[in-house]
Amino acid sequence: MILFLNGPFGVGKSTAAELIVERILRAAVYDPEIVGAFVWHLTRDMDADVEGRNDFQDHPLWEPMVVETARLLKREYGRMLIIPMTVWRRDRFLRLTDGLREVDPELRLLRLTASEDTLRGRILGRPESEGDHGWCLGHLGVCLEASRDPAFGVEIRTENRSPSEVADEILNEIGVAQQTSSRGSGS
Repeated sequence: MILFLNGPFGVGKSTAAELIVERILRAAVYDPEIVGAFVWHLTRDMDADVEGRNDFQDHPLWEPMVVETARLLKREYGRMLIIPMTVWRRDRFLRLTDGLREVDPELRLLRLTASEDTLRGRILGRPESEGDHGWCLGHLGVCLEASRDPAFGVEIRTENRSPSEVADEILNEIGVAQQTSSRGSGS
């Protein structure tokens, strides 16, 4: 299975993904931001337009590389992949998920949601080292709009809930029972 957790910055995607990995044997987080950083770094001397782009998701290599990396990870390791990623453009999201569905027909799409005030507070509460507050806040409007669109997946509310409660609801929604993980035990 591939589980795509979408939603605005600050909604709790990465935290939920990490908690799910702790609870599910043979699950792994796959963060497409790493692919974006790689594409950006790799093409900075080849692509005259790279400086004109302010989002790696706009790079034409990003989408196919995200899908191909998922294909390679599934083929090599056979693990459940959990993808925490903010994608607010519906056309981009549909292309990505169409490609991911070819990799694994069991693709599940969830959109994590919370109010603007909650998201703003969470973003501003993060250390600066965890991301650009200005970038996140500057895209809050488009992210909130996208998070209301059912095309982005089944809604999971994160407001006034602990990360553990959110992870439990996600597992319940996708029909995966919690398993005892041996991670961190040295075995």
